Amino acid sequence: VGCVPVLFHPLQAKLWTNNWNASSAALVVDWTGGAPRPRGRDPAAYADAATRLIQRLVQFPEADLRQLQRGAAAAVPSMIYALSANRPNV
Repeated sequence: VGCVPVLFHPLQAKLWTNNWNASSAALVVDWTGGAPRPRGRDPAAYADAATRLIQRLVQFPEADLRQLQRGAAAAVPSMIYALSANRPNV
């Protein structure tokens, strides 16, 4: 597993708690500015935040990235869903 999920709302990390611990396998970025929902829908208003995020991702320490990748890889077996063997494929 080489990718690391980037979550843009703090509550996203709580959506899949039965399958994985997002704090050990994802980078959580609070894109809301502290509001329950983004305050506006104007892309220009997010330009500075997007630039800072890209800079953060580019400068993210490699050791931290590897740790998140290991966390994501450890979560993979609990996130594989399959049809039951006795059910026909749908």
